[in-house]
This record gives sequence, structure tokens and C-alpha cells, in this order.
Amino acid sequence: MEIEFENIGFIKSGKIKTNNITVIFGPNNVGKTYLSYSTYAAISRYNDIFREKIKIPKSVSSNLVLNGTARYDITNVFTDSLVKSVNEEVSSSLPAFFKDSSGMFSKSKISVIDSYIKDRVVNSEVNVNISVSENIILNIQKKKTIHVLILQSPHPKRIMSQGVLSLI
Repeated sequence: MEIEFENIGFIKSGKIKTNNITVIFGPNNVGKTYLSYSTYAAISRYNDIFREKIKIPKSVSSNLVLNGTARYDITNVFTDSLVKSVNEEVSSSLPAFFKDSSGMFSKSKISVIDSYIKDRVVNSEVNVNISVSENIILNIQKKKTIHVLILQSPHPKRIMSQGVLSLI
């Protein structure tokens, strides 16, 4: 994962490539702490915001209700516009992260470049049951290297009758 940044404390611009351990060093008062905190903020917020922005189309929900099963091609999730939107939100959250009332971080920009996220998701295998209400279990499956999520409910009519469709 790489993190590009602009106007973080005293640092005008740069790029960090993270690994199992990443060491930031230099003389005192040059911005190492701001940089390391910004890196932490970017990584933690990026994943949260990314998850929040992924929306399952209504057609998938409708198929689940009507047929008890639905398929969703996850390659549609990883668009450039989604990644750009996530990074813009990460950047705009920096002043709040630092509790900055002076405007020091108002022009800060930070971008997470995770070229492997799509590969990790596509190459993962999932088989999980999720309880979406008291009486409804949703099974989500994805085979390794297959781009399609399969959502199944043994009782699709319960989904509609209990108004749980908005949760999916």
C-alpha cells in the first residue's frame, strides 16, 4: 500500500510505501509525528469509508426477495470514481482527526493507493451466514478467484414481510 500526501504539517509532499514495518526518521521538528499520525488516520479511515460507500444495487435485493438467491459481480465495486471519492473523504477528515481549529490541515491531502485490494477481495473465499433479523439468515458465498458473490435466503418471503430489504 502506498500513501501520497500534501501539506501535512511542515511536509509539502511525498509518498510512503508501507510494509510489515515502516520506519520514519529524521531530525526533530520536521513533521515525522504529523506524518505518522496522518498515515494511521488514512489507513484506518480508508477501510471504514470504503466499506460505507459500497452499495448493493436494488436489483440484487429484488432477486433475493423474489427468487431466494441473487448474484452480484464485485468487480463493479472497484471503480476509479469510488477510490477517488474515498480518498477525498479521507483527506477532508484530517482536520477533525487532529482536532485542528487553526486551519493547519485545511489544505492537506492524503491518498491511499492500494493496488492489491481488488486482487485480495477477488482471491478471497467467503462462506458466511448473517442474521439480518430474528428469523432471517442470509448466506453469502464467494469462491476463490470468482468475481461473483452469491446471496441466498432459505425464506425470501420473510425478507419482504419483515421489511428487512433495506438492510441488504
